[in-house]
Amino acid sequence: MEWLMGKGKKKPVEPEIKENKPYLEEQHVNSFIREITEIKELVALPPSIDLNEWIASNSLAFFNQVDLLYGSVSEKCTVASCPMMSAPGSAIYLWHDDKGKKITKTNVSAPQYIDFVMTCCHKYLHDDAVFPTKYGLTFPPTFMTTVRKIFKLLFHVQAHMYYAHFNDLLNHGLHAHLNTVLMNFILYHQEFNLLDPKETAPLDDLLQAMGLINQS
Repeated sequence: MEWLMGKGKKKPVEPEIKENKPYLEEQHVNSFIREITEIKELVALPPSIDLNEWIASNSLAFFNQVDLLYGSVSEKCTVASCPMMSAPGSAIYLWHDDKGKKITKTNVSAPQYIDFVMTCCHKYLHDDAVFPTKYGLTFPPTFMTTVRKIFKLLFHVQAHMYYAHFNDLLNHGLHAHLNTVLMNFILYHQEFNLLDPKETAPLDDLLQAMGLINQS
């Protein structure tokens, strides 16, 4: 858009800076450690398995997978290199600190944000009042709300890895693992409705390239 500067004067239009997205290159988009058909088969609820149990066990599995992948590049994710929790499409995630009825939004560095994410998710996943593991305990009414929060936070970590550390993962030979986790994660979300559609926006172009969502 051109903005007028006084009478008859126009500010020059600055050229748009195109974001570098190496993960969209064909040889990387199609790199997985499992066949796509096999990944899809891992999503559906098996017969005779309780839905909450299935979601609980997979939530823990996704947490462990994302934690391992991030751990492989965490030395590259510093306050200096990643001063904000950035994601593709100029997205910046603010940390939401719930204090009673008040929610404080704080702009923190990516390593600090991800430390908050992992601490928060670990606390939920290992709390028997939220994710019961002992005989006789039942899932609370708020279980799915908590699961959706965990999925949102874990997606943020994956989006940041694609934005800031894809080349690091590529150098470690782990980009196919990242793609596989993301595909499984998104297919699982689609099966059980675990993410708000707007949450996936930073990686929608990648999800389209993977055939996970339709082009708009």
